[in-house]
Amino acid sequence: EKQLESLFAVLETKKDILQPLGQKYACEISCGIYINFSSDVSTPATWLEKWHIELMAYIGTALNFDMILLADYV
Repeated sequence: EKQLESLFAVLETKKDILQPLGQKYACEISCGIYINFSSDVSTPATWLEKWHIELMAYIGTALNFDMILLADYV
């Protein structure tokens, strides 16, 4: 979550520079979500706020979440 927020903070400051590139080229933000089934932690939640979606639409980028499932088999 912290990494994604940091990324969006940078994108917000550069959106006017990135927007022409996003219209010309296929752009994507790819994120990995690691889920460890061996821990007592509940399944992590991931959400986007309205301003995240508006920023991606303005820049012209897609967002991809990959879930990587980790498990300890003994």
